[in-house]
Amino acid sequence: LTKSPARAIDLADDGASIRVLAHDVIVHEDTSREVLPFRLTTLSIPEHAKVAETTIGQRIFFAAARPDDSGHDLVVGEDGRIRLFSGSEILSGEGIAVDPHAGVSAKDTAIRVRHEAVRHEGHAYLPVEGYPSRILDIDLKSGATTAIPLDRGYPLRGVGVSPDGETLVVNVGIGLVVVDLATREITDRIETPDPTTGVSFSSDGRFVYTCLLYTSPSPRD
Repeated sequence: LTKSPARAIDLADDGASIRVLAHDVIVHEDTSREVLPFRLTTLSIPEHAKVAETTIGQRIFFAAARPDDSGHDLVVGEDGRIRLFSGSEILSGEGIAVDPHAGVSAKDTAIRVRHEAVRHEGHAYLPVEGYPSRILDIDLKSGATTAIPLDRGYPLRGVGVSPDGETLVVNVGIGLVVVDLATREITDRIETPDPTTGVSFSSDGRFVYTCLLYTSPSPRD
C-alpha cells in the first residue's frame, strides 16, 4: 500500500480505508539528506489505491482527519503543539491551538505530549504526561477538548479504546490503567511483571495486547 516509512496508521471505522502518516528522506549522491515534509495519505484497502493525500509539515507526531465536512482535522507536532483545522484551511497552516493543560488546574507543571495517540469514532485520545498525567479527549466534530485526569504522574506508553467505545485503557509502562469513558473514572489496574509499550484491543473487545520491552532475568541469572 505504501513504500514510505509510516509513523502512524489509522484504520477507518468502516474498515474500508486507512490513513497513513509518513514521510521520505532523499539521500543525494554527496550523501546529504533531504527530509521531506510529513503527509497524510488515505488509502483504499479493497482497491489498494491512493484516495487522497495532504502535506502537513516537518516533525509531525500524529494526525487525524475530520469525521465529515463540518468537523476538524488534528495535527500534533514533535514540539508538543496541538492544532485543529476546520473549513478549507490547509494542514500546514497555523490552525487553532489546543491547550495541553485543558481540564487540569495546575498549569504551571511540566508536561510532555506523547505521540501514542489513537482515534476512535470521531474522537482523538492524546496522552499528556505531567502531574497528574492525563488523556486529552478531542472531539473532531465540534473541536471541544476535555481532559481525563489520571490519579498520578505516569509515563504514558499507549492508549486504546474498546470497539464499543466504552472503555479506555492506558499503558503506564509497568501496567495498564482502565478508565470508564462514561464516568471518566479509573475502574481497574492491571499490573505487568515487566515494562511494556503500546496497547490495542482485539476486534471483539475481549483482549488487550501490549508489547513486551524486555524480560526480567530469573533469580538464577
